[in-house]
Amino acid sequence: MNDVAPHPLRRVYYITFAHITVDFYMTLFPPLLALFTTRFGLSLVEASLLPMTISVFGNMPQPIMGYLGDKNNRMVLAALGVFFCGIFVSIIGFAPSAPLLAVCLIFAALGSSLFHPTGGGLVTASLPGRSNLAMAIFLTGGPLGMAIAPVTGTQIIQRYGLEQLWVTLFPAVVAAGVLIHLSRSGTLGESTTAPARISLAFLKTTEVRPLWILFAISVFRSFVHATFVSFISFLGLSRG
Repeated sequence: MNDVAPHPLRRVYYITFAHITVDFYMTLFPPLLALFTTRFGLSLVEASLLPMTISVFGNMPQPIMGYLGDKNNRMVLAALGVFFCGIFVSIIGFAPSAPLLAVCLIFAALGSSLFHPTGGGLVTASLPGRSNLAMAIFLTGGPLGMAIAPVTGTQIIQRYGLEQLWVTLFPAVVAAGVLIHLSRSGTLGESTTAPARISLAFLKTTEVRPLWILFAISVFRSFVHATFVSFISFLGLSRG
């Protein structure tokens, strides 16, 4: 028997908490890039491949993940995304080499890529008449997670050591558990409409042109943000 469904706005808060968690994990690594560079003896070019890996696997697969979300239980997929992201970031302190570190980051980034399109779709579907409010709340969660991560990660490492980053797994377990609970309470787990067919010809029409403009702006914004976040630790290290 299904549990009683929570209030739609409360559901948005739960999914936003998961968003906070995911972006917390995805911002936990960049401040530690200089530390891993020194630990594994990487050159600056080799070190730059690690944030590139996160960016590629965390963003490029999102259309595929969104397609999967339209055909499956979105709440369960979002929960899996949170859990994958959390478990693979929390074990980076145990990585014995740069290639294995990259593997952890790839799976974590894929978890983030799975969560974002499904999570965004879930919050707007939760409040159909107030979708702008729902999305605004959801988007606020990301920067909050990004703000918490650098302080949390560096404090754990400074006080207890790099290997103790495993303790950061617990928010992912909680967030994934909440989403799984929501999936069992009949709350928008399944997509209610058949997925629309999108052809290459459609993507070239004038109706889609504003989307491409927004896409270009998003690419530029992400480029600037990723560059700053990834290499600010090197700047701080060089200046003592």
